[in-house]
Amino acid sequence: MKVKTILILPLLLSTSVFATQTFQVHSGICLGKQLVSQSSLVVKNNSKASMVLGNDLAYDVTINPQSDKQIAVNAILKVDDDSITSDMFVMERQKANI
Repeated sequence: MKVKTILILPLLLSTSVFATQTFQVHSGICLGKQLVSQSSLVVKNNSKASMVLGNDLAYDVTINPQSDKQIAVNAILKVDDDSITSDMFVMERQKANI
């Protein structure tokens, strides 16, 4: 699987605060319209959380609150030796796609 193929796959991230400095990130990886993987991560403020899926797919997520409801998300999707980085702002409890 090459990065050019992964670019069309959505990685859904939604964040919700459940403690002052901790976030829960729900993610799913889709191939076309088919969900191929789904997971949840607990991420500390300004810390990186990682998930490995099989032998060739992994992602890292870093969460940084910007205001009461706005959160900066840095996501790195890794496939084999290639990677895609996405920096975005999401509102609490909202979904974002890369």
